[in-house]
Amino acid sequence: MSWLSAHLFDPGDLDDLLLKTVRPLITELTADGLCESAFFLRHADGGPHIRMRVLTGDPGAAWERIRARAHTLRTRPVLVPYEPENDKYGTGAALEAAERHFAESSALAGRVLAQRPSPAQRVALTLSCVLLTQLTGESGPRAAAVRLAEGLRWWKPYEPGPVEEPPEQVVRHAELMWRAARGEYEWSPAAPESAWQATIRTLHDTWVALDDAGRFNARRPLWADQAGTGRHPAVRVALDHCAHLFANRLGVPMDTEAALRRIAAAATTRLGRTA
Repeated sequence: MSWLSAHLFDPGDLDDLLLKTVRPLITELTADGLCESAFFLRHADGGPHIRMRVLTGDPGAAWERIRARAHTLRTRPVLVPYEPENDKYGTGAALEAAERHFAESSALAGRVLAQRPSPAQRVALTLSCVLLTQLTGESGPRAAAVRLAEGLRWWKPYEPGPVEEPPEQVVRHAELMWRAARGEYEWSPAAPESAWQATIRTLHDTWVALDDAGRFNARRPLWADQAGTGRHPAVRVALDHCAHLFANRLGVPMDTEAALRRIAAAATTRLGRTA
């Protein structure tokens, strides 16, 4: 098995490209034994496109299927080498865990997008997932608050304005996410937050176990100044980047994500004073 990497350039709506081309292609390739796993990202370098990754035993046949489908549309497919981000996610078991999560995150994003959510619904879900990611495995919300606040230095070019005091409803929501992270809140089975909590908890536990064994070998985690002084700092930064990638898959703009992260930092700081 190897990863095939295809960039699908399209001048139209990337939601449509995902729902009408990428998801059906993954389903078709899987049914025909040409796809073991798959994930996607949105990207703008060189023009709007979807970066599609397919784990396959027959890269040639999988690429021909992708190319044939793309050429029936306005989509321009480009085959590129798959270059895993080892600096961020490590190698071996650490990278394999990341790739499994990317597939689960992509499948979840696809299910959410199929409901044609509004921008506000996408932002609300992203806020929940950022909070759940930061709070999972913690003994209290203070550490999450510190990481979110430190991480804002990276986001400053996108959303420089301060949040003096978080809205009360966001603080209550952060408290609910804290309860959920501790297993004290039961989601509806259909809730996307339930699926996110499951995949990020699995990834957290896997990476922490590898880190404890000296095998989480990410060398230069993104947003390294966000790591703080807590346990497993490289794992924490990598997990937070996974939450960012989920926002990307949902189509949440960077400036919007920066704003919600600022609010999340303020809400967890407030929560940390009382928890």
